[in-house]
Amino acid sequence: MEFISTPKMLQRGERVSLFGAGGAGAEFLGRIRQSGRDIEVACFVDTYKSGELDGVPVLTLDEFARTRDLAAESIVITSTHWEQIVHDLMQRGAQRIRIFFDRKRFPLCLAICDRELGGGKMAILDIGAYGATADRRFLPFGEDNIRCVGFEADAEECVVLNQRTRENGLDFTYMPLALWSSAGHQTLYYPKGNPGASSLYPVNMEVFRRWRMTNQWSSVNEAERLGEITTFDIPVASLDEWQTRQKPQPFDFAKLNIQGAELEVLRGGTTILPDLLGVLVEVSFVESYVGRPLFADIDGFLRAQGFTFFDFPDRCHAGRAGSAVSVPRLSRYPWSKGQFIEGHALYLRDPIAAAGQRSTPPKLESVLKLAAIAEANNQVEYAFELLQWAGERYQATGGTQEAETCRRVVEEAMREYQELFA
Repeated sequence: MEFISTPKMLQRGERVSLFGAGGAGAEFLGRIRQSGRDIEVACFVDTYKSGELDGVPVLTLDEFARTRDLAAESIVITSTHWEQIVHDLMQRGAQRIRIFFDRKRFPLCLAICDRELGGGKMAILDIGAYGATADRRFLPFGEDNIRCVGFEADAEECVVLNQRTRENGLDFTYMPLALWSSAGHQTLYYPKGNPGASSLYPVNMEVFRRWRMTNQWSSVNEAERLGEITTFDIPVASLDEWQTRQKPQPFDFAKLNIQGAELEVLRGGTTILPDLLGVLVEVSFVESYVGRPLFADIDGFLRAQGFTFFDFPDRCHAGRAGSAVSVPRLSRYPWSKGQFIEGHALYLRDPIAAAGQRSTPPKLESVLKLAAIAEANNQVEYAFELLQWAGERYQATGGTQEAETCRRVVEEAMREYQELFA
């Protein structure tokens, strides 16, 4: 499964079926026809509808499953209810599933990244890039508008990710390298049942045995899901060392999801951190890996680097394997999700709080990129506040052109938000 934001991510001459015969499906069909990539849309699939849409037959899911070999079908989901649809398709044997990510829901990102940056790219560090094709967090910027360097200890995963990058002409590079605070060697703990849970800290099995993860489709003990854990001695490097060797252009945003090693990597990236406008970092409230730093440790470090905490956009709650009751299976008991064990914490620069109302704002490019990062992470009001504040400061200090850019972006995006969501 992977997310795509444009027909460019489909192969030339590919034959696909679109799941979702609504407005988004019709729009994506139009984009395919305009793409010039000779992509054939064999049919629409819909949970309830049948008939025809824009000259393409519409099949119900039952008709589709009965008349097609789903294992061989290339399916693009255009519906917002994609999670349930993915489950239903996989239950019927589908394997090649992609999900259309509609960037229209991010008017500031569209205006800034597609037009105002003048060809400049959002520069991203993806630290812990396992499964990046199923990660939609960067897509609001538009994949063509991104320069991404990813780090992933799993060399085979890097091969897969780099192949996709080459096939689609993207400015993404994935390095088969584990990061730490300094160069040397570390032990990698590799769970065969869940490679994404690999860590440079030992798994705390006493904690994992108590956890049960339950959704509407399954309930599994976390220790059992890990399976056998093997260890490898691997070389590690620091971001500072890598930066000295490679001398990359500055980065705007970093995502870290490396199962406990986030603080060590941040400590080894002091030459890169000052340029970052935002950080999305996995944090834990439980010592799920022996010796791993907890949220308070990372929070203190990032605040000392001048970042402001904004949100936990992704939260993971754990139930208890030893409980006779599984609360998520109780449809009329909505109050408890279990223990909040970990999540992703969003930190952004806040020049308004840092600089005061009388000072000059940062460079326009930084303001625009920070606003786009904020919107992409659902901090919409802060994004508008930032642009309006910066526009006023530019105007007061003689930056008429910069002020006009901020005003134009705000007015255009405001209209889009009203049309889309009011």
